[in-house]
Amino acid sequence: MDDNAMSSSANQGFSLIEIIVSVLLLMFTISSVLVVYNRMSYRIEIMRWKRSALRLAQQRMEELMANPNRSYAPKEEVDVPITPPYGIKSIVEVRQDPNDQKLFEVKVIWKERPNNSLSLKSIVGN
Repeated sequence: MDDNAMSSSANQGFSLIEIIVSVLLLMFTISSVLVVYNRMSYRIEIMRWKRSALRLAQQRMEELMANPNRSYAPKEEVDVPITPPYGIKSIVEVRQDPNDQKLFEVKVIWKERPNNSLSLKSIVGN
């Protein structure tokens, strides 16, 4: 009689609650992995865009320094030919002439979150 009771409990397998808990744990694990992956890929994309924007700003500064006879009227909100992953893109150029020196500031701004910006500054003598 004890053998029959043992064999019948061995044949039952997992209970419904154990199966439901296992499936829920599996779903939670998969969703956690996907969230971490999405955040990492988003950060990688932002870093790529920052590097591209920084390169573009550096190019623009070199161009401004190479042509000193150009007009130094500031240009606001110049479109950047880079598509960031999110947000608005622009370049703001600030040029001043204090004490016979030209101060170039090329600032690349995107509005993914408040106050995210890259800027380069250089002082070029006459």
